[in-house]
Amino acid sequence: MALVNILHMTIGHEDSSYAKNSLLQKIAIQKAIPALRRTIQRIDSHDIFLDSCVKIADLGCSSGPNTLLFVSNIIDIVIEEKGENFGPCFVSAVPGSFYGRLFPDLSLHLVHSSFSVHWLSQGLVRESDINSFNVPIYHPCVNEVRDVIQNEGSFSLDGLTDFQINWDPHDTDYTHTNDSIELIHKHGRNAAKLVRAVTEPLLTSHFGNFNVDLLFNKYEKRLAESLAKKKTRFFCVVVSLTKK
Repeated sequence: MALVNILHMTIGHEDSSYAKNSLLQKIAIQKAIPALRRTIQRIDSHDIFLDSCVKIADLGCSSGPNTLLFVSNIIDIVIEEKGENFGPCFVSAVPGSFYGRLFPDLSLHLVHSSFSVHWLSQGLVRESDINSFNVPIYHPCVNEVRDVIQNEGSFSLDGLTDFQINWDPHDTDYTHTNDSIELIHKHGRNAAKLVRAVTEPLLTSHFGNFNVDLLFNKYEKRLAESLAKKKTRFFCVVVSLTKK
């Protein structure tokens, strides 16, 4: 069954229904009123209320006492701001899903969603494939390498050293994280390309035909965010052995 058909709140008015158990969501909407008020004021600063019909959408309002709460808050705020200059208001409640496209470009002035957008995540591969995926890589520390060599006994250890390389090998600065936005994105892109060059065959062989470009575009953004806070490095171990 498609997720769009099952991702909805519990219907009805029983004790276990969403209508009877949505106080938390109501409190959250009410606590967000100051932010909503600031947003309305920013919209008003562009004289949109004077020049055109202001179009607003509340996505995922479900059923029950909270359904029109956000719209009611909007009306109250606008009435306070505009007073008697407040014009007619048209409200339409439409059942259905917002997982697909609903509106044309540039058709809304304000879009609101509370406790709903987390349902929009799309797991790009099957969960079973994720659970069965194994990356055949292990990164030991220096002491582990030394212990394995000594316990195995076939070689004498001549030398054991380590060094580190930035995830973006083009970045030679190992200390500062105050790079420009352009450099931060460049670091994420370089590091993602490096990882993709090594792992793409493994990923495609396991997950089959999926959007690799989309995966690594997302990965690039995550890496950029991470590397902007801390310059993560590859840890490399150099070992020199002599067979006994």
